[in-house]
Amino acid sequence: PEEINYDLVVNAPQFAGLLVQMSGRSKMMNPIFTEEEKQSIRIDNIAYEFAPKAFKRDTNYWGKLRSVELTFKEKNSYITIDSVSEKEKIELKFKWGFSFAQSQKLPLKYVSLDYNNMFNFNPHEGIQLGFGLYTNDDIAKWFSIGGYYRYGFKDKMPKYGADIKFEISRAKRFEFGGGYTNDLNEPGYNNFDQMGAKIFSRSLLMELADSVNNNFAFAQRQFGKWFIRLDGKQQSITPLYDYKFAPDSTITTFANNQVGISVRFAPNERVNFVYGFPFVTSNYPIFKLTYIHGSKGANGNGFDYNKVLFSAIHQFKITGFGESKVHLKAGYIHSDVPLFALMEGEGSYNSSIPFIFNSYFQVIKPGEFFNNRFVGLFYTHNFGPILRISEKIRPALVIAQNMGYGELYHPEHHMYVDLKSMDKGYFETGVIFNNLYLHNIYNAAYIGLGFGAFYKYGAYASTKEINNFAFKISLAFNW
Repeated sequence: PEEINYDLVVNAPQFAGLLVQMSGRSKMMNPIFTEEEKQSIRIDNIAYEFAPKAFKRDTNYWGKLRSVELTFKEKNSYITIDSVSEKEKIELKFKWGFSFAQSQKLPLKYVSLDYNNMFNFNPHEGIQLGFGLYTNDDIAKWFSIGGYYRYGFKDKMPKYGADIKFEISRAKRFEFGGGYTNDLNEPGYNNFDQMGAKIFSRSLLMELADSVNNNFAFAQRQFGKWFIRLDGKQQSITPLYDYKFAPDSTITTFANNQVGISVRFAPNERVNFVYGFPFVTSNYPIFKLTYIHGSKGANGNGFDYNKVLFSAIHQFKITGFGESKVHLKAGYIHSDVPLFALMEGEGSYNSSIPFIFNSYFQVIKPGEFFNNRFVGLFYTHNFGPILRISEKIRPALVIAQNMGYGELYHPEHHMYVDLKSMDKGYFETGVIFNNLYLHNIYNAAYIGLGFGAFYKYGAYASTKEINNFAFKISLAFNW
């Protein structure tokens, strides 16, 4: 292309009474490419990226690059925008926002604070307080080192860890690293989740827990639309509940050495680099495939197994009828393994934490089902706003249908726990009213508060009718 023109109008946020609108006019004059360069030109998934020194260049530098000199009005516009931005600390708010969305960390001078370990809660640990500190770009852009400490006031156990990460290319998300953690894992939990910021983490619902000493290493890289990650772990796993695995009931602490590879394919994904942070925006579909091989530890307290996990998400609009979203999760473990390596049934009901967790079953509890083979389908259709009562009350109607099927090879091998699989098929349906109340966040986004009701039916329905219902609160970001 010889000329690129754009006009970007952000329709929701207003800063200090000014509607945000950006316009750009770019010209490429007399580009010359060698034959080798012509062959290497390709379009990747980077939508735009600010050069690292772009915000530090002075007026003279930009003046030399412009083919047309700025008008008096344009110069005054820059001065006004810079003044408003400095007074309202808009740049700082954006920087914090992008950092939180990407890494859940608050960037300070030289170090970043880890939100996740400062304050948290789940039914097993209760209230958790702690801290996490990691070096940031102010020290070095090519590596980060840090750690965390957290204490649970219900289980009265400290958790801690440290790791180091080396970044080869931020644009290609090419990095590797490793570390050690002494923390908790929920038995049977598998990361089917796709990348992207979430209001809630599934760890908020953890009731059963394994204490895990974990030495780990990883490497990852983006290849166009493909994202590949390699993991290696050497773990010592102790169940914090009454449990024995019948093939060898003398084992109290399991060894788990595993290697894994995850491949994610997002044909319509774009990566935008803002303030140095890669901000991923994805248009569906998105696919993720993970393979894990587990092996016995040196003391023989482990098990050999192969595990495959698959996830696919697609979201599409139906003209004049709203938007549908489908999330498919599936997994397979070829052998009989302890509870920690199985697949938990993706339940998310807890009466003390009555929130909707997207792409999970809403009426069953975490740990209510365990499986060697599992498939779950989660479908929602958003009809959009059905009323506009006021700026803060704009209810949107959403319907949901979730279903699952699973098999557990030898439930009798898992002693002291009551396990069941989804071999009869699980079904639930629901209706949600989002955005019953909208809360403004710095005039840049809204958090929508809503309400949902879900009902399970079929083979796993309770004889007590009220137990087939779940009433939950919905929270959603609206940009």
